[in-house]
Amino acid sequence: MASIKSHDIANYRPSASELRDYIKKFAPNSEIVVHQTWAYRVDDPRFTKPSEKPGEPATQEAMYTGLTSAYNTIARELGGLRIIPTGDAFTSQTTILNGASSRTLPSIQKPRSRANCPIRSTPCTWLAVEEGQGWQDHPGHGRSSREHRR
Repeated sequence: MASIKSHDIANYRPSASELRDYIKKFAPNSEIVVHQTWAYRVDDPRFTKPSEKPGEPATQEAMYTGLTSAYNTIARELGGLRIIPTGDAFTSQTTILNGASSRTLPSIQKPRSRANCPIRSTPCTWLAVEEGQGWQDHPGHGRSSREHRR
């Protein structure tokens, strides 16, 4: 599945269940978790020149809402798997770091389809989930790079 289609639950079926079954066959005691991706930057061409295709998100917020719903649905269908909420962390962090809503975030880095916020959100989110914390409780979240270095 490509991230450009992460909002569409149809892209997870049947591959997600096949992957789960394969993992459980060869690593029956493993825990399978779902890594949530994030919505594209607000200035991505898919939002500045939205597609007229039905079901395609026209805004960053719509993409985030759709992908969050898709990940929650597939995790539930696969037996209530835990989700590593990187997309939630990115959405929250971009708001905190920029003091703006996700709809008005300035361009921070290229390419446009990449993250709005520092990439350290991903490892901080993974580590927080591994340690049994909420992602927002991990020391790397909610602070600017300058504050993090202090």
